[in-house]
Amino acid sequence: MKNIRVNWYRCVLLFVLVLPLVVWPQIASAAPITMRVTLSDSVIYLGDSVQLELRVQGIRDLEPPEITHPDIDISRAQGQSFSNSSLTIVQGKTTRLEEFGYMARYELRPRVAGTLTIPSIAITHEGSTYTSEPLKLVVQAPAAQERLLVEVTTDKPSYVLGETVTVTLGISIRALMLNNSILDIDPFFPKQPPHIQIPWFDQLGDWKTSDVTTFAEPFLRQQKSGFHINDYTNQGNVFGDTRLTFTLPRQTTQRTRSDGTFTYYTYRLQKTFRPIRAGSQTIPAVLVKAALPTQVDANGRAQQVERVFAGSQPVPVTIHPVPSTDRPPSFSGGVGRFRFDVSATPMSLKVGDPLTLTLTVHGDKESLLETVRPPRLQDQPDVAQAFKISSDPPTVTTATDTKTFTYTLRPRHERVRALPPIAMAFYEPVSGRFQEQHSATIPLQVTGTPTLKPSAVVTTTDSQPAKSRLGQQLADGLLANYTGPEVLAPQQAVVHFTPLVIALLAFPPSAYFLLALGRRWRRKPRQAPTQQRNKRAAQVALLTFHNLKQNQETTDADVCEGVYRALMHYLSDKLDIPHPGLTAADIMQHLHTRNVDQAIIDQAATLFGLCDSARYAPGALAVAQMTSLLEVATTFVQRVEAHRTL
Repeated sequence: MKNIRVNWYRCVLLFVLVLPLVVWPQIASAAPITMRVTLSDSVIYLGDSVQLELRVQGIRDLEPPEITHPDIDISRAQGQSFSNSSLTIVQGKTTRLEEFGYMARYELRPRVAGTLTIPSIAITHEGSTYTSEPLKLVVQAPAAQERLLVEVTTDKPSYVLGETVTVTLGISIRALMLNNSILDIDPFFPKQPPHIQIPWFDQLGDWKTSDVTTFAEPFLRQQKSGFHINDYTNQGNVFGDTRLTFTLPRQTTQRTRSDGTFTYYTYRLQKTFRPIRAGSQTIPAVLVKAALPTQVDANGRAQQVERVFAGSQPVPVTIHPVPSTDRPPSFSGGVGRFRFDVSATPMSLKVGDPLTLTLTVHGDKESLLETVRPPRLQDQPDVAQAFKISSDPPTVTTATDTKTFTYTLRPRHERVRALPPIAMAFYEPVSGRFQEQHSATIPLQVTGTPTLKPSAVVTTTDSQPAKSRLGQQLADGLLANYTGPEVLAPQQAVVHFTPLVIALLAFPPSAYFLLALGRRWRRKPRQAPTQQRNKRAAQVALLTFHNLKQNQETTDADVCEGVYRALMHYLSDKLDIPHPGLTAADIMQHLHTRNVDQAIIDQAATLFGLCDSARYAPGALAVAQMTSLLEVATTFVQRVEAHRTL
């Protein structure tokens, strides 16, 4: 086998030279980290919203920062990573550009008019901080005008929890006149209807209300002119998404303004809400944008058009808690009309055995199931005296119109014959009164728990008295269950070391040891190739001599050539010298240098001489000499192996 030597100095030098060529394009193409913050509009009207986009380039994963402002309601709409790759070829030169980063959008709805400053946004990545420039947002209050009026009202300024809040939107547009007569037409362009922005059209905080699809359906059925609301679109249109038109009921009203009394067409929209907790809430303002005709000719064509922006005022609403007067102790927060039922299982049990009590509250669609809390059974004397109630809170399961509470009770004594009625009170906002209900009595069969006599319990040690701690407890009386740290007994795990357990425990380390030993055995020849060749040299040479002696078809010249090559390979491996170009003279010189016995050197010279005579003078050796040559070569290898200096 040809000996391959690796020049590690050249490999390291080549790696150092090639590495910059591979890494530099990656470094050069990596985009620096930049951050840009933009607004979809820099000037808006009060009541309208604007989109803020945060775009960070050079960072794939980012936690979007929180943005706050005292005069702006801010909500994060969405955020996602992006990655773009482009390839350009100019005059045979290929350039690849990769762009990646993170983008987040926020919705901003100002609460006041004026010039607002959105402060710098800062992000931190790998110890470095990046900041954006502050942004200016101009919020304009709608100009004073009397052609379009917007009002948002509630049926009263404050409510008691459980009452329905009715919010009414009224949009009044001055009627068109022709020859001092009022035209019975909508005072806006049917193909360019006014746009209404209603923040509470879908929902208002956590207040309960109807589904937006159900609520909007009556306004979409009519094939009449109407309004665009909140950019709702018809996504099923084959010609592309188109804005939906909402037809609102219209009525004629008279309004007195600064320059006289005028006729208006008022369009109304009402939505009801059910607050689920006491507190204050503000109904946001509504904004209307429209291009309205102010003068028409006899054919109904607009002669003058006025672009109008109008908005309502925010409406504060107060929700009061249920009254405390005449509130029964069993009241658990439920507001509305409810009924409940109770079940228990098992019906037959022993003292101290667990009893599962299930209490299910049913409410109608107008009831606030969210307000119902689990009743405190500990505060109901009949239940607390007969049962030990778990200190853990009951589990709660909520469905569409039911809420279920599951308790664990344990009978205290065998005199318990039934689960007493459970009281639960609710507040009805319609009548303004509390209604207390009681469940039915559930019969039970409770039997006593067997006890041991103190004398039957003995200790396991001689140092303690005959009656153990358990015996003392039995003497005082024992329920099926006790609580408290004093009843806990120390627990210790006991492992029995069976032959199977020992085998399972011993197998992983044994397998790991054998695997490591095998890998070392396989890796060892590769770690010391010179030493391995030295060990195998004699075996290879002797095997070669044996094959030459057994092969009868081998000529004399082939025998001498085989012996010569085998000796050269053998001595080059033993002396650890390169074999290519090696001569007999080189071998003799190395043997003298290694202080080998002179007898071995002389025998080596004799062998090489005989081989040269047969190689270059065929027929010079007789058959007997050929056999002697193989035996002398075999003896020579054995003598060299016995020599300790090699």
